[in-house]
Amino acid sequence: MHRNRLVGVAVALVAIALVAVGPIATVSVAKATPGAQLPDLLETHNLTTLEGRTGRIVPAAAPASVIHFWASWCAPCKKELPLLDDLDAELGPRGVRFAAISIDSDPAKARRFVEQQEIHLPVFLDGPEGLAESLALPSIPSTFVVDRQGRVTFATTGSSEEELARLRAHLVGLVQSKGAVASH
Repeated sequence: MHRNRLVGVAVALVAIALVAVGPIATVSVAKATPGAQLPDLLETHNLTTLEGRTGRIVPAAAPASVIHFWASWCAPCKKELPLLDDLDAELGPRGVRFAAISIDSDPAKARRFVEQQEIHLPVFLDGPEGLAESLALPSIPSTFVVDRQGRVTFATTGSSEEELARLRAHLVGLVQSKGAVASH
């Protein structure tokens, strides 16, 4: 009887915590959902590249910018980043800008992975209290497409061939419509 009561109290405490934190998490994650405006957030987060340069991750002139969060310890990320590099080679010349943002705590690990995989797209390092934390990402890999107004037009977490195909189709649509927002 005593044990059942303890379990009941524990379940109640977890439920209260989820209710209390739920609205905060929802607001944070909503920052990176399609239709959300991110110009202030993107303007305030200058990140450092693997080469040590600091700069904006989203160029103002790009019709679409792909922002991809990854880590060298993440198995799906290791598979997806080279595929995004191929997409950058295909669509970069058509105006789409890519930024791969590593959340690795050790920049050397990110650098080593990028060198081993011969990744050519721009790679940035995100530190503590960085952009990933500001967006309260639910998981990695996470990929967002942002238009030139700072509006999220596409968002996905995880890695699958279907999501990569959706991303490519979305980007091709943006390029063909010269940066108009497509809804997904």
